[in-house]
Amino acid sequence: MEIADKEPDERITIDHACEAFLQDATARGLRTSSLERYEPLFQRLKDFAVSEGLRYLNQFNLETLGASVAVGPPRTMAPGMS
Repeated sequence: MEIADKEPDERITIDHACEAFLQDATARGLRTSSLERYEPLFQRLKDFAVSEGLRYLNQFNLETLGASVAVGPPRTMAPGMS
């Protein structure tokens, strides 16, 4: 069964996915400095999701991801890293 076929309360929320990713990264022994680099990315992802009315991972598609890219590079990137 694909995620898109699941009932709304069975689908994976964006918040849960971000948290699960960080838990897995911690379990794999990533350094704190590495984990902290994901915080701005996940915050930007969550902010975008809220602005687009998205709650679940399976709501992201090429159209929504294209809108995300159109927003521009995150402000936390170093100059010349776009």
